Amino acid sequence: MENLKKFFLFYVFFTAVFLHDLYSAMPYSLMELNSVITEEEAKIQKLREQELTQLRIVLGMRAPANRRADLYIRVAELYLEAYRSTFLLEGRAHEKRLTQSMSDPFVDRSHSKPYLSKGIQACLDILKLKIPYQRLDQVYYLLGLYYNELDQKKESVKYYDALVRYYPTSAYIIEARRELGEIEFKQNQFRKAIVHLESIAQKKQELGDHYPRVLYRLSWCYYRTKQFARAVHILKQAISESIDGGEKFLSLKEEALRAMALFMTETTSAPEAVSYFEKVAGDKAFYINSLETLGKHYESSVELPKAVQVYEILQQAATDETTKFRVLVKLVDLDLRRGKYSEVIKRVERGPLLWKGDAEVLQSLQNLRAMLRRTATENHEIYRKRSEKQALNIAELFYTHYINIFLVKEDPRKEISEIKMYLAEIKRELGKSKEASDLYQSVIDLGDARYMKEAAVLKISSLHETIKKQLQSNVPRTSTEPSSLEKEFIATADALKDNLEGLPEGREVALRSAQILAAYSSSQTDAIKRIRKILELWPSSHQAVIAARLWVQLLSDRTSKISNEALETSGAGKELQDAMRILEQTAELLKTDQVQGGGKLKQLLASEQTRFKVSQIAKYEKQKDFLSAAKAYEAFAENSTKKGDAAQEKAYQNALFSYLKSVDYDGVFRVSQVLLKHFLHNKQNIQYIRSAATSLFISGKFSETARLFEWLGTHTQDPEALETAAKIYDGLDNFQEAERIYIKYFDLYRKSKNSEVVLFSLARLQEKTHQGKAVSQTYQKCIKQKLCILPVCSLKLSE
Repeated sequence: MENLKKFFLFYVFFTAVFLHDLYSAMPYSLMELNSVITEEEAKIQKLREQELTQLRIVLGMRAPANRRADLYIRVAELYLEAYRSTFLLEGRAHEKRLTQSMSDPFVDRSHSKPYLSKGIQACLDILKLKIPYQRLDQVYYLLGLYYNELDQKKESVKYYDALVRYYPTSAYIIEARRELGEIEFKQNQFRKAIVHLESIAQKKQELGDHYPRVLYRLSWCYYRTKQFARAVHILKQAISESIDGGEKFLSLKEEALRAMALFMTETTSAPEAVSYFEKVAGDKAFYINSLETLGKHYESSVELPKAVQVYEILQQAATDETTKFRVLVKLVDLDLRRGKYSEVIKRVERGPLLWKGDAEVLQSLQNLRAMLRRTATENHEIYRKRSEKQALNIAELFYTHYINIFLVKEDPRKEISEIKMYLAEIKRELGKSKEASDLYQSVIDLGDARYMKEAAVLKISSLHETIKKQLQSNVPRTSTEPSSLEKEFIATADALKDNLEGLPEGREVALRSAQILAAYSSSQTDAIKRIRKILELWPSSHQAVIAARLWVQLLSDRTSKISNEALETSGAGKELQDAMRILEQTAELLKTDQVQGGGKLKQLLASEQTRFKVSQIAKYEKQKDFLSAAKAYEAFAENSTKKGDAAQEKAYQNALFSYLKSVDYDGVFRVSQVLLKHFLHNKQNIQYIRSAATSLFISGKFSETARLFEWLGTHTQDPEALETAAKIYDGLDNFQEAERIYIKYFDLYRKSKNSEVVLFSLARLQEKTHQGKAVSQTYQKCIKQKLCILPVCSLKLSE
């Protein structure tokens, strides 16, 4: 039972709501209209209906055309009266529904509109008569009016234009032009509207209560066509007329004053505008409020340039600092939305800025701070992601002014170190390394533990970048000591040594300091001390390898002008040898060089060792100790890391010459064999070996001479050398070797001009050693070859 009651109550409630909404959405009933009509209006309505009935009866009878036209025009007039009367009743019915809390969003005109159509038909019936009717101007006016009320603007303009064109002196001309001005204005045809409104702007008496409105509308037409001075002039007249008109023009006056606030943004200075509004509106705040409302309107409609224009005038017009500051913040926001970044900074610098005040002022101040910081960080991030140079410049501008305007004055969130680090990063990206260095130093001076170490590292890095730029400027270095900037770098590095302890950056900074000092003659001793400290503290580091190479290079440069003979015994030479000895004994250093440095330090040490070896050889040669020089040359060549290169070949050549000079023929033979084996491609070496072989022969080293000539004959396409080797062995009674070489000769150089002689020599050798069968075979080869000695060979074979 309880559930049934609940359902019934819900049903009653839902039905009431539904019927209420349904009823409120319905057209007004006759009962509703009759409930809002006065007794006098009801009498007039009844008389009107009676007259219309009589007119319809008369029109149903035959009558002259002029008479019918008069009747039709009366009908049209009555329909216009009926329309206006019913329209008022519909408005009252609408208001009544609203007072009863009924939903009725629009005035229903279903009762009044039919009168418009009937009035139009009555007027058209007159035109159909096609007679020269004296009241046609009224007919055109009524048609224009009816169509305008039906919102059929095109037809309305058609008949109003006909009235203006054909009846310029009509009593309805002023009203027609007024309506045409309104229609053209609403259709944004402002220049056409001006033509109509200007023609009646001086008809104050004829326009009556419409006069202020006509002036107001004309002023807007001037404004829309950018005739701002005329717009202000006419609008002032409209405001004056509305003031003179009293209460009935109060709404027009307020509307016109708001428009004046807009118009004066184009032509009038702020003080002049304030004075005008104070005089006319009786309150100078009216102008300020109007401008603020206007600015908000432009903002909401996204007309940002116009909003900026209005707010700028508002800032000038405002007399209190609070309003000026609030408007300043608004302008900054608009400029940022438009991308006018430089204008933002100019505005903030001009001010005024309020640091104290009510909650609204403090909120505006906070908003301004946030906008500047956000703009800087957003553009900084854009650069990081997309490398846009413009974003970098914007970030620099806003970080700088955020620090100088806000953080220097007050920093409640302790963010100045963070922002300075960001700005320094921007400066480095822009190539302003010195400015970045100064910013990092300021962070260090602030003593913020969060950023001190990082700032120290980056400051030194920035100084180093600045120094590199100076070096890249191609300005010749004439000074014997570091520049002031380089001294600052070294002093900073030394001062921040504790901050960088244990960091890779600490080793890098120590190395850079040593490199700077090494570049100047007056500070190279200090550079070497720092290098040795690096080697002592971090022998297995990459920086130690670079420092070691720098040390060797420095000492090597000092010996560059010392002769080879004096190098080993000079003070600079001994210092270089000591340094090399230390480095060669540091296993960790050499291992790092091999793994990370590509063995460059090892190569440098080897190169310097070569210099000392060359120096030693030069000393031997000067003392004419050729044997020691030859051995040194040979040892140098054997220990060369680049096998087969020109330096090794040259060393072996020099060793050969020195062995020859020292009459060490074993050495001559040994080196000649190496040259034959590895450097036979150089024809000059062949000549050297020929000379060596000749020297060996002269010295009685016949076997060694034969071996060299055999190498030459076998590998250099030299049949004579091979023949010489065979003859030497033959002369030594080493018949076996001689026979072997003769056979090799015939195999290699069968077509040579001496081949028959060699073959005959082979046969004679075999005959000498009693090799009967071999001799026969050799002579048979001679016969087969059809050589010149064929008769001799045939004779020998027969024997």
